[in-house]
Amino acid sequence: MNGRYLYANKKCLTLFNCSAHELSSLSDADFFPPTTCGQIKIIESEVINYEKNTENEVDTTDQNGNRKVYWEIKTPIYDDKHQNKVIGLCGVSTDITYRKIAEESIKENQLQLKHLNATKDRIFSIIAHDLRSPFNHIIGFSELMLENSINKDHSQDSDCIKIINSTAKNTLNLLDNLLNWAYTETGKLSYRPENINITNIITQVVDFKTSIAQAKNITITYNAVQDIEFYTDSNLLKTVLRNLISNAIKFTNPNGSINITALQKDKFLEIAVIDTGVGMSTEHMTDLFNLTTHKSQPGTEGEKGSGLGLILCKEFVEKMHGNLWVESVVNKGSTFKFSLPI
Repeated sequence: MNGRYLYANKKCLTLFNCSAHELSSLSDADFFPPTTCGQIKIIESEVINYEKNTENEVDTTDQNGNRKVYWEIKTPIYDDKHQNKVIGLCGVSTDITYRKIAEESIKENQLQLKHLNATKDRIFSIIAHDLRSPFNHIIGFSELMLENSINKDHSQDSDCIKIINSTAKNTLNLLDNLLNWAYTETGKLSYRPENINITNIITQVVDFKTSIAQAKNITITYNAVQDIEFYTDSNLLKTVLRNLISNAIKFTNPNGSINITALQKDKFLEIAVIDTGVGMSTEHMTDLFNLTTHKSQPGTEGEKGSGLGLILCKEFVEKMHGNLWVESVVNKGSTFKFSLPI
C-alpha cells in the first residue's frame, strides 16, 4: 500500500492523459495539487485503518487549473488468503462539477432573492410609516394657516411656515435616501468622480440645512482652514454630508451646536461632523451601520427616522474608497469622521 495506482478504466486513463503502464508508477501527487492530496490521504487512511466504506466530495483543480468536483466512493480490498488483511482500496469517482456549480448558483440566487425580499419589505415599511408621517405635519400646519388667513389672524404664520419648510426638506432627504438605497441594493449606483473644492461642497450643504437647524435654535459652523481640491463624486459626498448633519441636528438638544471640520492628513482628507448632542453608548455604536440590527431612535424633539441615512453614509464613503467611523460619549455628543483619498 504505497499509494500507487494499480488499475484504472479507460475513462480514468483519458482523464489522467496516460496509459495503463504509465499509471502503475504514478500516484495522486502526479495529478492533484498538494491540498487535494492531503484530503485524499486522510480519506484513504480511514478506509484502510478502519476497514470502512467512505463517500466524500473532493473539490480540486485539474492539471490546467480548472475546477473539478468529484463524488468519490472508496472501499477496502482484502487479501484472498487472509480476509482480515487490507491490502489496498478500490475507488469510484463521479465528476459532479457541473451539478455542484449549478447547486451553488441556485443557493446564491436564493440568498439574493431573500435579500431583495427583505429590501422590498423595508421599503414598504418606510413608505407606510416614515414617508407618510411628515405629510400629516405639512397638511395640518397648512390647514392651520388657511384657517388663520380666513380669520385674518397671521400671528402663527411664521412658525407654521418654518415647520412646513423643515418638514418638507426632511421628507425630501428621506425620499433621496430611499431612492439611493434602492440604487445601492440593485447595484445601479454609479460613481462619477470629478475635481471638486471641499469648501464649496460643505458650504452648499450647510446652507441647505441651516433652516432645519434654526427650528431647534442649533448653530452650524464651518471654518475653512485649508482650501482643498480633490477628485471624487460630488453627489455622493453631498449625500454623506447631508445625512451626517441631519443626524447631528436630530440628536442635538435645542440651543446646541454642530461644528464641521475638513483637514488634510497625509494623502487623505478627513472630514468631521461634531455635535453637542445626547451621544450614544458603545453597544449602540456597534449596530449603527447595520440595517438588520440597527433600530432608529427618536430625536431630542421626537423626530423620527428610517435608519437609512447612516447606512448610506458608510456605503457611499466606501464607494469613494474612504472610511467612516464614529466617536461618542453619552450626554456629551458624537463625532462622525470619514476620510477620503486625495
